[in-house]
Amino acid sequence: MALAVKAAEAGHRVLFMTLDRLVSTLMSARQENRLERQLRQLTYPNVLVLDEMDYLPMTREEASLFFLLINRRYERASTTLTSNKSFMD
Repeated sequence: MALAVKAAEAGHRVLFMTLDRLVSTLMSARQENRLERQLRQLTYPNVLVLDEMDYLPMTREEASLFFLLINRRYERASTTLTSNKSFMD
């Protein structure tokens, strides 16, 4: 979170959301035939922070949409993934 705050203070566009909210947003966009528009909006911020990684399991379709977004952001913008789970869990 501190990274996102510092990025925003430096004038960068920052978006913070949970992975669950992201997946719900992408699934809704796909169902409403506006996935491309939603992907553009989520690619726009310089920094995207996704919280609660590995908190809930994803279906194959959800994982596919998540990968699609990460692929779009690759080499264009920063994406930070956070989790409260330890490596031992």
